[in-house]
Amino acid sequence: MTSETCAISEQLFQRIQSEFLEMPGLRLTRTQACRLWGLDNELCVLLLARLVDEKFLTRTRDGRFMQLDRTHPPAFQQPQNGLTATISCEEKNTKYDKQKIRSW
Repeated sequence: MTSETCAISEQLFQRIQSEFLEMPGLRLTRTQACRLWGLDNELCVLLLARLVDEKFLTRTRDGRFMQLDRTHPPAFQQPQNGLTATISCEEKNTKYDKQKIRSW
């Protein structure tokens, strides 16, 4: 696979989601997440970014990542026309450029 986004295995993605589901209130910095899951910085940033993009995690003001609160309705409205956007792996890869990775 040439795409960095595709390099995140579904098994790893689901394992990280499970960690947050099993430990409600878990809040981790990027550094703590890397250490906890034994991931290198770049892969960890890609994984956290994907979890945020998929609205599973949110990033707090102090830079920690935590599971998005699902007890409150979302602050945004879904389009009423029923249209959804589809993005290919190659297109999604452009979102995670090296500059964004360094800023996390």
